[in-house]
Amino acid sequence: MGGIASSIVIRTATPADTEALLGVEREAFGGSSEAELVVALMSSSVFIPELSMVAESEGLIVGHVLFTRAYAGGVPAALLAPLAVTPAYQRCGIGGELVCAGLGTALAGGFQLSLVLGHPEYYGRFGYEPAEPYGILPPYPVTPAEAWMVLEMDMGARERAGGTVQVADELMLPEMWRK
Repeated sequence: MGGIASSIVIRTATPADTEALLGVEREAFGGSSEAELVVALMSSSVFIPELSMVAESEGLIVGHVLFTRAYAGGVPAALLAPLAVTPAYQRCGIGGELVCAGLGTALAGGFQLSLVLGHPEYYGRFGYEPAEPYGILPPYPVTPAEAWMVLEMDMGARERAGGTVQVADELMLPEMWRK
């Protein structure tokens, strides 16, 4: 990768990055809802500081990914939500770099699964696949069902998991599960 992507540093977010990463969330999503969700999740018991990662270019935060603790039938899972890249830096591979770095950190942290509600075409490239065929259900119905996805990081974890996923209280609202 040349150009923008080659000048990107992916790292764990620090408290000093909070305002900048919230700005990325607002800019990427065109509003404050995701930024407010990030603030709530970062204040909750499911927050794992190492799983809040930023993409930095020449001192500017241009991307952010957050994974929080969830459980699928007692199996520890890292729930990816949200992933944001400022519009000027989108379609350069930065989101993918953030996802891969976060998954590596989650695996090193003992997570056996990762879960995401997102575009199957995008997240499928990282190995995510529909979760419902494995009996791993979202807290609320999702349409299309294929948008609720799982990535197995520990062999056999999908088979050990099952039932409705337990997520942060901040995510237990039906509107959070609409794509």
